[in-house]
Amino acid sequence: MLPSLSNLTGFVAAAIASGLLTAAWIHFANRRQLLDLPGARRVHDIPTPRGGGIGIALLLTATLAWLDSLEIHQPSLGWAAAGIALFSALGLFDDIRPLRALPKLVVQLFAAAMLVSVIQAPIELGWLAWPIAILACAYTVNLFNFMDGSNGLVAVQGLVISLAVACWPGQVGWLSVTGFVMAGACAGFLPFNLPRARVFLGDVGSHAIGAGVFALLLLSWSQSVLGLAECLLFATPVLIDTGYTLVRRALAGRPVWRAHREHLYQYAVRSGHSHLAICLAYAAWTTISIGLAAIGLSFRSSLVMWSLFILNWTAGTAIYCGMRRHWLTARMRRGTTRE
Repeated sequence: MLPSLSNLTGFVAAAIASGLLTAAWIHFANRRQLLDLPGARRVHDIPTPRGGGIGIALLLTATLAWLDSLEIHQPSLGWAAAGIALFSALGLFDDIRPLRALPKLVVQLFAAAMLVSVIQAPIELGWLAWPIAILACAYTVNLFNFMDGSNGLVAVQGLVISLAVACWPGQVGWLSVTGFVMAGACAGFLPFNLPRARVFLGDVGSHAIGAGVFALLLLSWSQSVLGLAECLLFATPVLIDTGYTLVRRALAGRPVWRAHREHLYQYAVRSGHSHLAICLAYAAWTTISIGLAAIGLSFRSSLVMWSLFILNWTAGTAIYCGMRRHWLTARMRRGTTRE
C-alpha cells in the first residue's frame, strides 16, 4: 500500500518533533549528569547522555491517545497508549535510578496487561490467551531492550518494522497513521545516535520501541491484516539474536536478566565492525524477512507463510551460529575470550 500525503506529512512532522525533543533532552541530560559511563560491558568509551528515546515515547503515546479520542477505530487505543506510557515511564525511571529486576518485571507485566487489553481474546485459546499475550508483550519489550547496545540498531529496527506495518496491503487507516508516526519519530532520533552517539535511547526509548512494535503487530493481527507467521517474520532477527543468546546463558547457569556482551551484534562490535555496518546488516536482515512475508502473502496460504518463516528461521540460525563461532574463534586466537 502506497503512503498517502497525510501519512507522509505525519512522518515528517514526527521526525522533526522527535529531533527537537532529542536535542532538548541532550541539553537537559548533560546539565543533570544523566550520563552512561564507559565500562567493561559497554561498547562506548566516553560518557554519553542516556534517555534520548523520550521523544519517541511521547510522540507514540500522544498519537495513540489522539486516535482514541477520534473514536474511528474498533479497539480502545487509550489502553494501548497507557501501556506504552507505563513501559516508557518505567524505562525513564530506570535510566535515572536503576531498578532491581523483580520490581521492574512486575511493573512490566502490569503495563503489558494494559496494552493487550485493547483486543478480544481468541475464542479458541480461552482464558489462556491473556497470560500468553501479557508474557509475549513483556518478553518483546525486554528483547528490544537487550538489543539496545549498538548505535542505531533498535531505532532502525523500529523504523523498518513500523513502516512495513503501516504500508502493508489492506492496512487500516489509523494503524497506518500510527506506524508512520513511529517511523518518523525513530528517524528523527537517528542523526543524534548514528554513526556517532551523542545520546543513547536509554531504557525509555527501547521500552517505547519494543512496546510500540508489539502494539502495531498485535493490533494489525487483531484487524486480520497480519497473521501470526507474518508477525514473527517481521521480528525474526531480534527473536533469533536474543532468543539463542538467552538460552545459551540459561544453559550455562548465568542470569539471563543481567547485562552482558554475548549477543551476536556485540561480538560484531568487538570484532571491529562499525556501528553503522552492524545497524545496516540487521536492517537488511529484517527487510529480507519482511520481503519473505510479502512473497507469502501473494500465495494466500498459511502453509506457505509458515514454511517461509521456518526457512527464514533456519537460515538465520545458521548465520547466528556461523558468525558467532567465527568471531569467538578469532577472539580465542587473540586470547580475549572472557566476557
